[in-house]
Amino acid sequence: MAPIVGQNLQRIGRKNMILAGYMVCICATVGFGVCSNIGPKQLRKEDDDSGSKAFFAFSIVIRFFQGIGDSMVATSAYSIVSIEFPHNREVYIGYC
Repeated sequence: MAPIVGQNLQRIGRKNMILAGYMVCICATVGFGVCSNIGPKQLRKEDDDSGSKAFFAFSIVIRFFQGIGDSMVATSAYSIVSIEFPHNREVYIGYC
């Protein structure tokens, strides 16, 4: 996702991209909290793994969105650091 985010930084804006990335990460974190409620627990039998399959699928989708959000934040942050500190760029990117 980083190349796609990098292409759209100028159009969307670096600070807006960071805010949107954090919002996506927050929603993904809440989604991981909701994962424990997937499937009717009281109706689930020992042999039935439909609930665990749904849990796994939902977790993979949520992790995909979390990766997108993290890519948005990291790419934007490195871009901002490179612009704000042009003389000591390597040092500040190392700090990041």
